[in-house]
Amino acid sequence: MGRDDVFNQAQFDQIAEAMSDGEVRSYSGRAMYGEQCIGYVPGRYAQGRPDLFAVQIAMVLARAHNGGEEPDVYDLMDALDELGPASVDSMGMSSIYYYPGIQLEEGVSG
Repeated sequence: MGRDDVFNQAQFDQIAEAMSDGEVRSYSGRAMYGEQCIGYVPGRYAQGRPDLFAVQIAMVLARAHNGGEEPDVYDLMDALDELGPASVDSMGMSSIYYYPGIQLEEGVSG
């Protein structure tokens, strides 16, 4: 598992559905030079829970690296460790949490 993982539309949609209180979107953060990664703008009730976004990404990563099989807790912990902390940008009244190492296939959008 590397920091250069690429998500397809199905993976993106899976995370967006799980994070229904907020907006999962493509984002180009600082020093990304136009590359798109996955980002999350928490909704009103999830302001303190961007960690759930990390867990959802880690589940998708672990499943992908486990041949599509459901990951066990050790696979999930490895994925979370590899994922590392989110980058955060302020957007006025809200913030976006994003992972520059999780690129999106061209055309993926939410």
